[in-house]
Amino acid sequence: SAALGQADVLYAPGGIGAAVLDAAPRLRGVVTPYNGIDSFDRGAASARGILIGNGQFTETTESMADATVMLLLAAAYDLRTSMQGLADGWPQQPIAGRGRLLRAMTVGIVGYGRIAQAVVGRLRGFGCELLVHARRPLAELPAGVTQVPLAELATRVEQDGGHALAAYREPVGDRWQLFCLLPLEATQPTPYQR
Repeated sequence: SAALGQADVLYAPGGIGAAVLDAAPRLRGVVTPYNGIDSFDRGAASARGILIGNGQFTETTESMADATVMLLLAAAYDLRTSMQGLADGWPQQPIAGRGRLLRAMTVGIVGYGRIAQAVVGRLRGFGCELLVHARRPLAELPAGVTQVPLAELATRVEQDGGHALAAYREPVGDRWQLFCLLPLEATQPTPYQR
């Protein structure tokens, strides 16, 4: 549109490619309200001298941390099976091996940015062991949080019955990633099983 041709800065959620950039010859910057810039054509933007940045809101970081903890709890308590059991009339006797306490688990986190710090803040109340890998030494960590090298985090995953499938450094952003396969049955059952 004509307005796009006059824009110096574009505020967009993502999906900006070469065609949009070509339609905005004055454009010098793109800002996204979300975490990450994966949906932007970074090569096309760089070739045109256009900067891409995050304009995160506190709510973005906080909601991502909430969702992370929600998914962790859903996996730990096998929420899908529980929901299906309720829909099917739920058996009267306990189902062995389904209830888990988060405090009996070790949670590993790769990276210690704003979202990871918010996740740690939420998980500390559960009393689980928290292991964090970060690129640089962290000067101060909350009680119950230990910084470990990525290799040690992968080893802990293996010792706990999971499998560290891959550890690699992103080509863009230079961040480490650890992909794991964690079997639910490898977690310890508790006396509070349903």
